[in-house]
Order: sequence, then C-alpha cells, then structure tokens
Amino acid sequence: MIESYTSGAAKTAGLGEEAVISISRFLGRLEYHCEAIGLTYSVKYIQKRFMPEMKKGGITFGEVGQKIRELHDRISDEMQESLFLFVPKGNSQYFHKPQLFGPEVASAFPSVSFNVEEAGNCYALGRHTACVFHLQGVMQAGLNALGDAIGVLHAENRTWDAVLSKIDPELRKGYTDKSEYFKSNETFCAEAAALLRSVKIAWRNPTMHVETIYDEEKSFEVFNAVKGFMRHLATRLKERE
Repeated sequence: MIESYTSGAAKTAGLGEEAVISISRFLGRLEYHCEAIGLTYSVKYIQKRFMPEMKKGGITFGEVGQKIRELHDRISDEMQESLFLFVPKGNSQYFHKPQLFGPEVASAFPSVSFNVEEAGNCYALGRHTACVFHLQGVMQAGLNALGDAIGVLHAENRTWDAVLSKIDPELRKGYTDKSEYFKSNETFCAEAAALLRSVKIAWRNPTMHVETIYDEEKSFEVFNAVKGFMRHLATRLKERE
C-alpha cells in the first residue's frame, strides 16, 4: 500500500475525494484502536499531523505514503514499550465475565462477584494457582451461608469439615430425630455434601488453604467443582445482607 503511494507517477498525484474519504475513515478506526491500547503519541500524530492535512486538501499520494510510514514507525515504537498478553481462543470465555457461575449465584451471593470474575481472569491468563486463591474466597461465602442454615454457629468454624460433620450425622438419623431444617431440606443438604466432597477432592488439600501449585488441569477441576457447589446453594440459600 505504502509503495503504491510513493512510487512512479502516483507519488505526485493528488488524492481524489473518494480516496480522502476512504483514508480518513481508516485513520478514524486506527485512532480508536490506538487509543484503546494506550498509544497516546500515535493518537496525537493522527489528530494533529495527519487528519488536519487530509482535511486541508491538496495532499498527494506520496505525502500520504510518507505519513503512513511515519505513523507505522510511531505505532511500532510505542508497542515495543508495552506488554501485550495473549488469551487463547478457548480461554476467552473466562475473561472479564462477572457472572461466570450464572446469574443465580451472582444474585444470591453478590459478594463473590469480584472473586468469581478474578478467578476467571486468572484462569484465562494461565495464573492457575491465583485462580484457586480467588475460588477460596468464593467457597468461604458459600460455606458461611450453608453453615448458617444448618446450625454451624460460629463463622470462624465454618470449614468444609465442620459443615460435613454437621450434615453427615443428620442424614443418618431417622426422620423423627432430624432437626427441623433437615426434615424439610434433606435432599438439598445431601446434594450439598456430595458437591462439597467434590470440591475437597479437586482441591487436593485437607484444608481450604492454597498451599500447593495448581496447573491448568487442576485449577479447572477446582473451578468446576466450586461452580457446581455454588450453583446448588443458590437454588435455596443466599448470603446475609
């Protein structure tokens, strides 16, 4: 493109109206994308040196070619000063998605939205241990709500073992011996316990702390297990306001 503007007879030929409109539109789109990624000097070059010449008229193909070359060099120089991260196509679905666990979880547990989104961002960018760290915050909100519902009295004791130790004996009791909550929510609690055990297995740690390094496969297992657990809780529970 540049060569066609700067060689032969075309170099000194003036731009027609159609060419001016086409190049101006191209510069407008380029300005938008440069501004979006913070290429401030390239944006200024388009705004203060390139577009005014286009609007003034009388510019030749050769002059346009030279300005495109200068703009290309500015963009290249500025991009070398920045770090650009690549998100693979398959992972883009996890990036900047605050409702990755679904609108029901976002509505029932609004406090977890930040950690859910950050867990997705970390997974998309290959920061798998950080992904699990954010999922830890999501789990704690779920355990607090479930522990509150089944009668684990102290929030600081609402670990997955404490919750399971409360649910399992209740499920083994006969109907008349169960607490009132379990009489009407036995199936819900049984499924919650099963899903919680799935989280424990995926977590690969006897406690809910992040004390190991997680690769993509392991963090994906934890992500899906926590998602399933929270989606189940959201069918009947919500966090206190």
